[in-house]
Amino acid sequence: MNVFAYHSSDKTKNLVHIDDWVVKYNPSTDGCCRICGKNMFVKADKSQKQTHFAHYQNSGCPTVIENHKPYDLLKNLPRDNSLSESAKNWVIQNVDGIYNKLKDFVPGLSWKEFHGLLEVANRENVWSLKDMPHDYIPYVLLACTEKFEANKQFNRPKSKYFVLEPSPEPDKFWNSSGLQKKYIWEIELSSRDVTYHEIELETRESWYMKKVRKLLG
Repeated sequence: MNVFAYHSSDKTKNLVHIDDWVVKYNPSTDGCCRICGKNMFVKADKSQKQTHFAHYQNSGCPTVIENHKPYDLLKNLPRDNSLSESAKNWVIQNVDGIYNKLKDFVPGLSWKEFHGLLEVANRENVWSLKDMPHDYIPYVLLACTEKFEANKQFNRPKSKYFVLEPSPEPDKFWNSSGLQKKYIWEIELSSRDVTYHEIELETRESWYMKKVRKLLG
């Protein structure tokens, strides 16, 4: 369920929680989806405890499970193959920090799962994406799978997938003209709960790698 939306008159697209929405506006006022930009209506099913926003039919929004098409946002982006080597080297040098950052989003992430994300990244040639700061790479990797399967043993009770915030202009996808990506969206299955996470452009080194560098430096 999506419990956040912004008002169509708000140019900053400030997200408002459904509980505040029905007070500030009213249940008959549509909100706008932060991902697809289309209208959503307020829905309160008797079978569901939480009032939420729901997309109209045929919205095409990737938060709707039927519309989820992994990697589509990456397919038509501008690329420069001369950037690939630098991006791959950054991953190799920061692989420990990247892996730990992904585990914050996907508890119990295995190295096998991590390797699978890298395989998709190779296939989709994400390393050559233009204007993409390297610290975006962990978030791109989160979107390089159809879903992360549930794993109750590692505190991952439900399957989930991630959707990168789309850009309004294909040639200004990452950080041009103030259009920097700010969010990545987590969709939990099968509840369809939608949670947004702010993107942090910093990939921290783990404490034990810092210790290793100190000991060997």
